[in-house]
Amino acid sequence: MHADGPLGRVLQRFRIPWPVSLAAVQSTLTELPSRQRPLGTKSFVLVLLCVWFASLTCRVTLLAQELQPSTWQAKYRSARIEALKQQLAPGPQGTDAFWRMVATEGTPLVEPAESGDKHQIVTFLWRGGEDTRNVLVTMNPFTLVAPRDYLMTRLASTDVWYLTMRVPRGARFTYQLSPNDPIVGPMPSGSNVTSKPQADPLNPQRWLCGPDASMSQCFSMVELPGATPQPWIRRNAGTKPGRLESHRFKSEILKNERDVWVYVPAEYRRDGPPSALLVLFDARAYSTLVPTPIILDNLIAASRNPPTIAVLIGDTERGRELVPRPEFADSIAKE
Repeated sequence: MHADGPLGRVLQRFRIPWPVSLAAVQSTLTELPSRQRPLGTKSFVLVLLCVWFASLTCRVTLLAQELQPSTWQAKYRSARIEALKQQLAPGPQGTDAFWRMVATEGTPLVEPAESGDKHQIVTFLWRGGEDTRNVLVTMNPFTLVAPRDYLMTRLASTDVWYLTMRVPRGARFTYQLSPNDPIVGPMPSGSNVTSKPQADPLNPQRWLCGPDASMSQCFSMVELPGATPQPWIRRNAGTKPGRLESHRFKSEILKNERDVWVYVPAEYRRDGPPSALLVLFDARAYSTLVPTPIILDNLIAASRNPPTIAVLIGDTERGRELVPRPEFADSIAKE
């Protein structure tokens, strides 16, 4: 239904907004003088109900379209999912054996693409329940741009939800899963809305996860075969760790306070040779998201970096401070 169709022209004739609600139609038509009303009372009620029902149907149709995965997903097929489809084709069967296999191997499923292809087929999975309405794979900024491209598809009437993608061989990336994601409009009353994306419960590889972090604070990591090694970010049992000291810093120039962390290498001595200095902003990110102390421990132990003291500076008003601001620069340099 379109606003420029026959019904749309009728709505424009009587100044009824589109899309319409029952209240909008009733309010607009009842305000017309009786001589301007297009029909008698019974016909008026009938038209009123027809317009309201048509608008409601249109809204439901648009919502259903928004919740459907993009058609481009059909280009890529997982051999595991296709085999499961064939297994379930004769009639309703349980999926417990499939989920046991997934629990043993972990997710996502990784399969070779066509021979000679420099890509691999990656399938994300979610075990749904009766209240599962959709599942969104969040890989920002891509998901933000085209969320329908990252919606999972439900396998028939089973509890298997999946999204199959073609990913370059050797890729390393993070993602989260968001079941019942409110990607369009408000969720129906009583729906199980996930307020935040969460780590994939079937993927044991985590990123940005502290020991007490909740699932919504964690990301799941994928490292495909052939991914470039990252030895510097992993703690080496044979490397003596430095220490990370926390301080509260008060600035007289900026008239504020902030948290500051100082990394001191293991072999640092006050009476020793001068150390290099590394200053990092976004301190919480560089002490958790980026394992700065571990990286420096490893690089110094391997003689790839000189002994280095790192100052990790927290922020109070990031949007104001990290644009060129002379007062902030003076505070860092002089205080």
